[in-house]
Amino acid sequence: YFELFKPQIGGKDPLKREDAIVRCCLKANVLIAYQQLEQYQLDRYGRGVVSAIDRNRDMVVIKTAQQSVLVSLKDDNWERGLDAETISSIRTHIALYRAFPQIGGIARPHARNATIFAQLGMDIPVLGLFHKSHFESMIPCAKDIEMLETMFRCQQFDPRNTPAALILSDSAYAWGESAMDAVYNAAALEETA
Repeated sequence: YFELFKPQIGGKDPLKREDAIVRCCLKANVLIAYQQLEQYQLDRYGRGVVSAIDRNRDMVVIKTAQQSVLVSLKDDNWERGLDAETISSIRTHIALYRAFPQIGGIARPHARNATIFAQLGMDIPVLGLFHKSHFESMIPCAKDIEMLETMFRCQQFDPRNTPAALILSDSAYAWGESAMDAVYNAAALEETA
């Protein structure tokens, strides 16, 4: 990957060079994970979103069908020049990263079955071995991110063991240690639904 991004990585300042390399690697990882949505048949209409966070540098890379965006969590002006849908996706992903500091990647697959549960406002109950082997508990549906965080805390769900949730009238979300883990968990979520 370094050869692909070499013009962006140049420079003599070792800290800036290291940051540039980290940004390029984070972008590449998110792009590869985004491409996995299609492989798992989780994004038929190009509405999926994948992101990853570098908590040491307070930066998030988010990939939508239209664009890839690098957001500094230290900069309040990241919304300039972005469409409303991308801004909404970034806000949701940032809220999930803040709610669950254990996660490093998020996928919003817009897969058919899980999205139907989200649109109906229904939790996905534990109905079989596949669900139990991938998710510690039911997959909750919440009105918004704040309510989701409260549900996880009150019901003592560990976001690492129940790596997915539904947001009412929105979509399904899955997460993991990385963007690739998040996409894998999104595939397991869709299979469960």
